[in-house]
Amino acid sequence: MDKKNDKGFDKGLNRIIPLPKVISIKEIKRFINIHEIGVVHQLNSSPSLQTACDLLSKFAQSKEANHRFSIRLILNEAEKPIISDLPKNNQAYAIEPQKDGLMLIGNTHIGLLYAALTLSQIVGNPREAEIDVPIMRVIDFPDISERGQWGGNSASDIEWTHQWKLNVVESSAGLGVDENGKALVNISRDLIQQGMEFGVKIVPFIPPD
Repeated sequence: MDKKNDKGFDKGLNRIIPLPKVISIKEIKRFINIHEIGVVHQLNSSPSLQTACDLLSKFAQSKEANHRFSIRLILNEAEKPIISDLPKNNQAYAIEPQKDGLMLIGNTHIGLLYAALTLSQIVGNPREAEIDVPIMRVIDFPDISERGQWGGNSASDIEWTHQWKLNVVESSAGLGVDENGKALVNISRDLIQQGMEFGVKIVPFIPPD
């Protein structure tokens, strides 16, 4: 990992799991009021994008049209990529400084969710109205495309495990037939929806008798 950071911000870096491939902190913006930080994007909605916005809203609560500090969510279009060294991976993301804040860049909405996770980890959960925000450059992508678990309480742990970018859960499913004798695999719709919200692939398996 290429890591350069502002002295005294190691505690924030230690909260990032997993550590990004590249992270370089240019400076720390001190004592920014969370009501002056806003999230900006012009993207079509999706469950994972909504989760990213919800994560950021813990410390980005501006209701104004023009924010003092903006966090922009942008897709890295293949035809004209913003970050040329971002690999063509659906989980890859970058965080880049901009004039009035930060850009969160992903190849997909999943990448944007991971960018939001990383930024929210380093900022933490604010206990006061004023926070410190790092002006940083981050590039990250997975070494292993699928990371997850199966059995036990894995299906009920998604809301907790997704923050560490675990993205696969194998869950038992029932096997049945419809009125025409066509095979059906029965699995919780709520679980599928939760997987879409947190960027987790739900893989059903049918236990042996």
